[in-house]
Amino acid sequence: MLGGRSLDHIDSFKNELFTFWSNYKVIDPELPFFERGGADEDSWSCTIPLAIHGDEGRGRAKQPIMIIGVQPILPLLGEKTNMQGYPERFLNV
Repeated sequence: MLGGRSLDHIDSFKNELFTFWSNYKVIDPELPFFERGGADEDSWSCTIPLAIHGDEGRGRAKQPIMIIGVQPILPLLGEKTNMQGYPERFLNV
């Protein structure tokens, strides 16, 4: 699933990916992704934005452990993301 749709709807979420990156460029045009040598507009519809979170803790016997979580940022069917809150800052530029 991507953007709330199965991989059978690839054209649908390709449009969402392109729209996401178009809107994000307005917010952060200096992101290395947009700079010369980075991704060109043709690849925007194939590039999935990810949120990555790492946290360190202690497991059994006080052994150190590092946990890394990764999830796509795309909204679910244009509504909410699977993160907290609404994605207005990316969708309503």
